[in-house]
Amino acid sequence: GEGMECLYQLLRLAEGHYPEKEVEAYVGLANYAMLLENRRLAHDYLGSASSLIGRLSQDFQQTESYAALCYSLHNAYAGFYERENIDSAFWHLDQAERYADRNLDKMCILYQNRAVLYGYLKDYSMSEAFFKKAMLLMEDEIQKQYVASNIAELERLKGNLQESLALYSDI
Repeated sequence: GEGMECLYQLLRLAEGHYPEKEVEAYVGLANYAMLLENRRLAHDYLGSASSLIGRLSQDFQQTESYAALCYSLHNAYAGFYERENIDSAFWHLDQAERYADRNLDKMCILYQNRAVLYGYLKDYSMSEAFFKKAMLLMEDEIQKQYVASNIAELERLKGNLQESLALYSDI
């Protein structure tokens, strides 16, 4: 789509000149590939981004921009592994958190991603706890409603249909 084309264009413009922009483009393309369920392509893009990050200068590695790139890369890797290797997904979320610098928006995303992983493990109480932690950081009401619907879905998965319906009706 149009978003992918913009990322390809960014990649062409940045290639060899702006490695941090190349990393951003590769991570974005990897996320699109995951949405399109093209795991091989997503893995290749993540590998390219990872390789570029590894080659960035020592000076750049001390910057906020470097931390942001590492956060994005590890968060994308967590999404890549979330269904096939949950231990790797959790490990990458831990790494992403190291680079999140206690940024509220980034922590909110990480909490939601952890909630999803716990949901895959059918640990619904941990999943709900992380969704609630994310909600505490949110200011946007639409985001809160989205997370509240996830909590209602967890109640349904636990077999608490009345509780689920009550939560849905409050949204």
